[in-house]
Amino acid sequence: MTKRGIILCILSIVLAAYLAFGLAYAYKQDAVEPYKELKIKMSEETFITPAVIDERLGYLSARIASLPADSINTLQIERLVGSMDNVESVRCLMLNDRTVELDVVPLIPVARVFDLSDNSSFYINAQGKRMSPRPDYFNDVPVVVGDFSWADKADPRSAIPVIRYLETDTAMACLISSITISRKGDIYLVPMMRGHVVAFGDTTDIADKMARLRVFYRRVLPVKGWEHYDTISVKWRGQVVATRAQKSKAAPALPVVDEYDDDTFANTQGESPNF
Repeated sequence: MTKRGIILCILSIVLAAYLAFGLAYAYKQDAVEPYKELKIKMSEETFITPAVIDERLGYLSARIASLPADSINTLQIERLVGSMDNVESVRCLMLNDRTVELDVVPLIPVARVFDLSDNSSFYINAQGKRMSPRPDYFNDVPVVVGDFSWADKADPRSAIPVIRYLETDTAMACLISSITISRKGDIYLVPMMRGHVVAFGDTTDIADKMARLRVFYRRVLPVKGWEHYDTISVKWRGQVVATRAQKSKAAPALPVVDEYDDDTFANTQGESPNF
C-alpha cells in the first residue's frame, strides 16, 4: 500500500470514529433533552376533559419540561390512559418539535345496561368495554336488561349486533323500547307498545328476522290488535309464531328475563299467520 493509501485509510477510520461518536452523543443528548410540552387532543369533550387525562397522568403536563426525554414511555402512557373506563382509544406520539401529543377518543356508548342480578347500571361500547354512569352525563342509547350473573350464557354484549342493525333501520328502532336477554342467552325485543314481546332468539339472520317482524306488524297487528298476542317469535327460520294473550292474565311485568322458553310456543295457542 502506498503512503497516500495509508493516509486515506487512517483518515477514513478517524472519520468513521468521529461519526460514530457524534451520532452516539447526539442520541444521548436527544434522550436526555426534555420535551417542551404535553399536548392532549380530544375528538370531543363530553364526560372527559384534557384536565381529567392530565390528572390521570400525575399532572405530566406541568412536569414534562423537567424530565429527561428517555423517561417518557409512550406505551405506558397509552396503557394508563386506555385503562380509564371512559376512554375508547388513545395514541401517544413524540413529535419532532419536542412535544408529546396524546390523541384521546372518549368512549362511545352503544347501549345502557341494567343488570338485575345486582341492580347495577353501566354503558358499553361496541367492543363491550364498560363505563360507569355519571350524574353529569346522559346518552340516549338502546337499553339492555338482564340477569348477567349467568355470564357463561347471558352477556349484554350479545345484543350489540342487534343494536348495530337498528342503527341502520330507524323505522324498526323507533318501535323498540329495550332489549332483554334471558338467563339462557335468548334475546327478546320489548316494543314501545305494551302488550307483547318479540322472541328474537340469537343474532343469526338479523335482517331476515326484522323483515318478517316488519311484515307481521304491517299486515297482522293492525287487524288483530296490538294486544292480541303476548309473544311474537321470529327465532325460527322462515316463519313468525305468535302466542295469543291470556285475557284473564295481567300483562307480563317488564323487563322479563327468564319467563319465556321454547315450550311457550308449543302450546295449543300458537298461531303461524300466513302472509
